[in-house]
Amino acid sequence: VEMLVGFLLLSIVHASVPRTNRTALLVIDMSIEQWEGIEYRRNETLATIKKLIWNNSTKFKFDIVVDSHLWMRCDGVPAPESTLCAVTTVGRIHTEEAELLPELRNPKAVFVEKKQYSCFYGSTLDATLRNFGIGTIFIVGINTNYCVFASVMDAWERGYDVRVVLDGITSCDGVAGHEAGLKMLHSFFDETQGKVTFLNSTDFWQQG
Repeated sequence: VEMLVGFLLLSIVHASVPRTNRTALLVIDMSIEQWEGIEYRRNETLATIKKLIWNNSTKFKFDIVVDSHLWMRCDGVPAPESTLCAVTTVGRIHTEEAELLPELRNPKAVFVEKKQYSCFYGSTLDATLRNFGIGTIFIVGINTNYCVFASVMDAWERGYDVRVVLDGITSCDGVAGHEAGLKMLHSFFDETQGKVTFLNSTDFWQQG
């Protein structure tokens, strides 16, 4: 309870993002090597993300698509990169395996280097979103119980409206990891008065 109260108080400390109707799709860690570890909901999740990245709907458009996946320099560099470099071998800069999945490479997307579990930590993501005047972030990608969870927390704490796209997230830890991540998200955000909501892509996206 104390942790939850402390977490909710964070919103008072940081400036809110001005409310706008501009939206962003944030695609988390959909690199070749990280996707290799995904088995649970693999086809469904990829199909949803691909649909949203290559959005041809005339009824709903994202103002910006952001690709944020691990892209780390691990030789003689300070934190935040060196911290994660010590526990994982993925995301090494300029390696083919660390690149975005080929089928998701929309040339109109903006790439933001990811340095930690949260896409915001030590990165230019917040500045990029503010420059585009974004008020609402739709989040897809992996892993529900790690980077998705951390990024949702940081997005909410910075004042964005967050939409977690349920059919667009999954975990390398399978059903247990995915459900654990959802449980954590709901435990923190079910009472945030609409700032964080959970929905499927079919709730807001229709082709044609």
